[in-house]
Amino acid sequence: MTHENNLKAKIESSLFKMWEQILEKSDFSFNDDFYDLGGTSLQAFSLVLQIKKEFKIELQLMYVLDDFCISSLAELLEDKMR
Repeated sequence: MTHENNLKAKIESSLFKMWEQILEKSDFSFNDDFYDLGGTSLQAFSLVLQIKKEFKIELQLMYVLDDFCISSLAELLEDKMR
């Protein structure tokens, strides 16, 4: 596994744990949409705060107000970490 793949996998794993806590469920995949899983905009805001705390990245709320999944969010965070 390359360093980049390893970094993305770590980000996805952390995001999955955040989603589990926020959504109070664990039966989803990295490609499931946050809102399709029952997430709300208030929960998305909570997610942005958790991302800021864990990754030290200021993520604009606009990135989580539309359709998004763990995989796409991990790619965005990975790009911002470079």
